[in-house]
Amino acid sequence: MGCAPSWTGTGSGPSHRPWAWTPVESGGERMSHEPSAPTQPVTSWIGRPLRRREDARFLKGQARYVDDLTLPGMTHLVVVRSSVAHARLHSVDVEPARRLPGVVAVVTARDLAGQVHPLPVNVPEPARVAQVPHPVLAGAVVRYVGEPIVGVLAESHAAAEDAAHRIEVQYDPLPAVTDVRAALAGTVRLHDTVEDNVLIRLSRGSGDVDAAFRSADRVVRERFHLPRIVAAPMEPRGAIAAYDRPTDLLTLWVSAQDPYRPRAQVGRVLGRSEDRIRVVVPDVGGAFGSKGNLAPEVLLAAWLAIKTARPVKWVEARRENFMAANQGRGIDAEVEVAVDRRGKITALRGTVIADVGAYLYPSTTVPPSRVADLMTGAYDIPAATVDLVGVATNKAPTGPYRGAGRPEAAYIAERMVDRVAGELGLDPVEVRRRNLIPPDRFPYRTPLGAIYDSGDYGRSMDRACELAEYDRWRGEQRRARAQGRFVGIGVATYIEPAGSQVWETAAVTVTPEGRVQIRTGSTAHGQGHDTTFAQIAAEALQVPLELISIEQGDTARIPKGMGTFGSRSVTIGGSALWGEVGAGAASMSRGCPPARSPFRTSRPPPTIPAAFPPAPSRGSRPRAPSPSRAWCTHPAPTSPWWRSIPPPGRCAS
Repeated sequence: MGCAPSWTGTGSGPSHRPWAWTPVESGGERMSHEPSAPTQPVTSWIGRPLRRREDARFLKGQARYVDDLTLPGMTHLVVVRSSVAHARLHSVDVEPARRLPGVVAVVTARDLAGQVHPLPVNVPEPARVAQVPHPVLAGAVVRYVGEPIVGVLAESHAAAEDAAHRIEVQYDPLPAVTDVRAALAGTVRLHDTVEDNVLIRLSRGSGDVDAAFRSADRVVRERFHLPRIVAAPMEPRGAIAAYDRPTDLLTLWVSAQDPYRPRAQVGRVLGRSEDRIRVVVPDVGGAFGSKGNLAPEVLLAAWLAIKTARPVKWVEARRENFMAANQGRGIDAEVEVAVDRRGKITALRGTVIADVGAYLYPSTTVPPSRVADLMTGAYDIPAATVDLVGVATNKAPTGPYRGAGRPEAAYIAERMVDRVAGELGLDPVEVRRRNLIPPDRFPYRTPLGAIYDSGDYGRSMDRACELAEYDRWRGEQRRARAQGRFVGIGVATYIEPAGSQVWETAAVTVTPEGRVQIRTGSTAHGQGHDTTFAQIAAEALQVPLELISIEQGDTARIPKGMGTFGSRSVTIGGSALWGEVGAGAASMSRGCPPARSPFRTSRPPPTIPAAFPPAPSRGSRPRAPSPSRAWCTHPAPTSPWWRSIPPPGRCAS
């Protein structure tokens, strides 16, 4: 590209990412960040309550989102979407749109044939998954309201909108199915290759379930319906794609949960090598799981940028987000448990029907499979079996949303325990106490195959009841009931796996001025990385927080990482950072008497505490220069705290 992008919007505060876009003579982009001068003394940082460093500019409207970015010669993409749930496309007349002034291109599925491949679909073992990935543009059939049919590229967003309204789509309607049980009947088929509309099949279980039910004192049954939910982040989905023909480099600025997964997906779909793709994630206005899957419209924008050699911006409207962005939940379940007269659950049997929509996104399989994995909750149930089917309906596809299957499983498990308590006339807390996994059973393998590493669930529940004055409230409930009043008391305990995808990357560089630059593979979209990750580094190095800057969200600048999802940022990303910074500090302090260590602290040298277990690595990973290597590169530091740092293996004089 000939020049760097410029940001539009109010304010001039620091960017959410610790860089600002500035023109460079070489024709690329560079990132720069100037931390403020240190004003606070070295102290203990982890656990210290702080005002988040990133909050002021968000509250003042100074954040920079995808839609605030402008590139020279930028064009605008608008998508024509299906207005019906299920139909054959009889005709699509795009000529009236092409004739309008300002229109650059109008494309349909026919234009993409042979050049754009389907989105890949993740297949969790041992599931069987039908290969019905989401097309970038619908071809012969549309399968949900909002499915993209035509892409219109114009010099302005208004011109693209005007042209989109000129396109005439004629439909041959087909029967639509929106209920999962009706879909299972197979009367309406969404895909010719799938007879019964079942896109996902998964069975988990172990133990003699049938014997447990035969010998049970009572069997308790329940049906559940967890409706679909629209994620509706503050910022809808969006991206800007730019292609530099001389270097064959495709650059994407995208509202996403990390940069590396989108880069891999773009490479797969467009058939490009990943080293010819750069992905930058600027400020992100929320995701809630819905921006882990790359939108088909982003892929279309990337393809158009390559074809036209002009930057392409696509930002969806709120109405489009409600119609077409992947949705969450959509679970129906029938569950029964075998119990003895004391309320001990001896077996569980469940059937889960997931409404996955018309197609599968890469991570559509994740939430329903998590439901099957975790349905026994925190309870010691000897035998269990769960059968899962993901069923196609004429709706937008589903994907991870706020817990990605974990809340659904917890809700089912807790409702079943409450039902047992109600059937047997027992206190819900006592039923839980009799069924919780005892501490001497860890590590514990559930009959559904999940492994729990540790815990004392009974002690945690008892402490919660003590703090909430549970017994007093039960007494109050009885007195209120006698007076004709109702007092409700809810109890729940749950197990939730955190720290998914157990590897992450971090790199540390120290500048000649003694400032610490952290680059992390984890990417924030509201989690507060600028503060929490800086606290971790400041604690490990015992330096003022103001000397630390955090860089994230750019495949050209940061080591390859997994991103932010699944409650993993601090546990996995923070662990990687703690280990990297601690190793660098130890390297520079090697051979120094404690009194002359460059990292002066009354405590022992940084070690990984229980809160930050080592993050396993997967093969080799890119590493930026550690502080010790940075010393060799920059041997003339001037910052007061840094002035005493010796080369590796030598003491400060």
